[in-house]
Amino acid sequence: MNALIKIVGTQTADGEEDVIELTTNGTLEPTADGWKLCYNETEATGMQGTVTQLDISEGRLMLMRSGTHPSMLILEQNRRHHCTYPT
Repeated sequence: MNALIKIVGTQTADGEEDVIELTTNGTLEPTADGWKLCYNETEATGMQGTVTQLDISEGRLMLMRSGTHPSMLILEQNRRHHCTYPT
């Protein structure tokens, strides 16, 4: 199904807070374990040509990017993962 996605990022450094907001179109689909959210990155993120997919399930989030900025990040409750994630 089509989805309107709003991403809000907050970074604090030296006592100053910087907030960035991005609204984009994407898709949201149910999976056997939770949800899959996909959207195309834009010039606003500096990753134009990249597709971002989030697989969301209980206690786990997997972020996968393909295209011009490929990467993978796994966040899982009570587990450690070694991921290469350029920033």
